[in-house]
Amino acid sequence: MKKLIIVFNTTHANTIGNECRLNLMKQMVKNFEITIVTDKYNFIINKFPDCHVEYFNPKFNKFIPFKKIILWYRLANYLNTLHADFVFLFHNEATAAIWINKPVFQYIHQYGSRYNPVGFYRTTKVKVFESIYNYLSIKGFKKSIINFAISPFLVEYLQSRGVKNLFYSPHGIELDKFQNPHICEFHEVLTKKKKAGSFILAYTGWVSENRGFKLLLKGIKKLSQVDSKFVLVICGADKHFSARIQEFQVINNLHSEVINFGIIDSRMIPSILLNADLCVNFLDPEFQAFNLSPPQKLVEYMAAGKPVICNDIPTHTLYIKNEFTGVLIENNVDMFVDTVLRLASDDELRCRMSANCLNESKKYDSLIVYQEVCDQINLCS
Repeated sequence: MKKLIIVFNTTHANTIGNECRLNLMKQMVKNFEITIVTDKYNFIINKFPDCHVEYFNPKFNKFIPFKKIILWYRLANYLNTLHADFVFLFHNEATAAIWINKPVFQYIHQYGSRYNPVGFYRTTKVKVFESIYNYLSIKGFKKSIINFAISPFLVEYLQSRGVKNLFYSPHGIELDKFQNPHICEFHEVLTKKKKAGSFILAYTGWVSENRGFKLLLKGIKKLSQVDSKFVLVICGADKHFSARIQEFQVINNLHSEVINFGIIDSRMIPSILLNADLCVNFLDPEFQAFNLSPPQKLVEYMAAGKPVICNDIPTHTLYIKNEFTGVLIENNVDMFVDTVLRLASDDELRCRMSANCLNESKKYDSLIVYQEVCDQINLCS
């Protein structure tokens, strides 16, 4: 069995945003002898108790310029001391490939800017650093044997930057987790809501301004004025956005109509989706990342058999077909409200969409999608 080093670094030790990467790693464990190098040792050792795990997180003075480049250089030198046939990187460490003396494979599950900095100085600084880091990332991609990219849009973009060694690999999820979810006491509040006749809208994933935060809150306020049965469930809000949700609930007296679970383990998501009637996702197309990297939550929604309301952008239409697996609309509160009301009144349409979602989700079974990644590595290594 070939020996593979996987580098898994992350700013947040939770599974919501990392779920697909972890699923890929699970499949790799079945195919290779794995060493995982990570900055979240306890998190990873609990997820992969049978793997050898190495801790790597060098400390830097925060005032050192370009410390990321120094980190990537040190990471490469550290990986060069470990015995393995090849190295597998996620895109955050792409630059390290420049200095790694082993064959490198990379997985690019998201790419591009996700926020606008505030102020002239900060904007200029971010743009300068991003241009340098992007240049180095492209150099790292070019040195890799294969770069697995999450969407055809990302493949096209990287090809335009001169990266040739690309392979399209979509998000993969464990279908059974979403189609036969584990229900526990945590989900009791939603179970009671469903029994009481509530119509539940669910959003799961990171919460931010450019992910439809205000639209969803304004939407549930209008829906509640039509009928008190409508409930918005939000998973993935950090402390800042949780405080804003609570403030919104108090000001508008919508304590029962908005349920905020905050940041939770991804194991809890499938049963939340089980209780949902519709799922929602809105992304601001102004940001490059949202035009290149489709959100994993769309695949999770479909695997749970839930129709999706989302705005009409390429990374959504890659998964959601209008009036087939969901409804594509503009990033507009009134259109959102009208669409929810229409679908809530048409059980037959929702049932048909649900069946379509379940059928479409079969394409994204992690056992199939990520085994193809492993097969490609074996073929080229």
